[in-house]
Amino acid sequence: MGKGFAVFLFLTVFVMSPVIVMAADVMVTPSVGLKGEYNDNIEYTAKDEQSDYIGSLLPGMKLEYRTPRFSMEAEGKAEIQRYLDKTENNTEKYGVSVDAEYLYAEGSKLFGEASFTRDTTLDQEFDETGLVKKRENRNSYTGGVGFLHALSARSAAGLAYKYQKKDFSGDLYTDSDQHNIAADFNYIFNDGIDTLIFQPLSSIMDSDLARVNQYGAALGLVHKISNTLEASVKGGALYTEVSDKITDEDTTGWGWIAEADLKKRWQTFALTFGFSRQDMFDSSSALVTVNRFSLSARYDLTERFSMNLTGAFYLTKSSSVANKDETDERSYNISPKLSYRITENIALDLAYTYSATEDRLLAEDDDRDRNQVWLLLTFEFPSKL
Repeated sequence: MGKGFAVFLFLTVFVMSPVIVMAADVMVTPSVGLKGEYNDNIEYTAKDEQSDYIGSLLPGMKLEYRTPRFSMEAEGKAEIQRYLDKTENNTEKYGVSVDAEYLYAEGSKLFGEASFTRDTTLDQEFDETGLVKKRENRNSYTGGVGFLHALSARSAAGLAYKYQKKDFSGDLYTDSDQHNIAADFNYIFNDGIDTLIFQPLSSIMDSDLARVNQYGAALGLVHKISNTLEASVKGGALYTEVSDKITDEDTTGWGWIAEADLKKRWQTFALTFGFSRQDMFDSSSALVTVNRFSLSARYDLTERFSMNLTGAFYLTKSSSVANKDETDERSYNISPKLSYRITENIALDLAYTYSATEDRLLAEDDDRDRNQVWLLLTFEFPSKL
């Protein structure tokens, strides 16, 4: 299924492109990046740390198509990595994605997405769960469809389905897939300042080791404090059923999910704080609860020169419903970046990332950290057809 899904995505992007070009104007942006990186702990271990220099070539292609009713964005990108000393880690990462939206009536739309990504567990697992895993190639597939229909000038209702699949290249980890269904009921009040959201939710996570069924609902509120400040919060309860396929044991219980964001914009400065809490499978098909706090800031010193700061803090534990105590880790990363646009289509980025992880279940010292510094030069070649 995986290869067929990837082929379908490539055909969607590149075979259908000539038809789209005939229908309307299209913006096509080929790009290429050159990246040099120093990493002082390439395997992110607590002991026997190994450092290396990494050179990468990053080709890409982006296609954008828009009309008053229909819009589509398709993107393909790759990262060809070569290590100076640890050449066994040489790899190629790549991905392709398609997002489309059709406005069939005022305030009503159909939408869909599909993507394929090849990456490594060492990088992607940390970004998703805050957990440190040994390096192994991973293929991820995502597809989803949905609609949002305006019931009146103030209210709307919708339904969305999303499918995710993860395939691992070796025997360290377990392949899994997930089905998510969510309904949306939105009501705008207080002269458009506030939006109330009600979401019934359901999901199925399945692998050769376990199956998890979840049912629940969430209630949210989006509040526009001012023209430049917006806050949103959403929380709800989930009933979870966990079936261990190895021991044939079944456990059930209640948990909670949450999301919150605070966004502020000034003329030259933007700041966002975020929080999320959700259950998910890690690469070993263990059900974990991930609490993630995030920060994003950008300051434009001039039209060409900007400073960026991103960071995340993770509290990741075994789900209380699974009745296991296998995971309890705290992790964080912080990444400042300087960006300079040499010309309209040439950009230079200098960035640094510090990451640290503490495994609270180990008696011995298993704290680990990593420093990464890189320089990225990107060339873009936009063309309107």
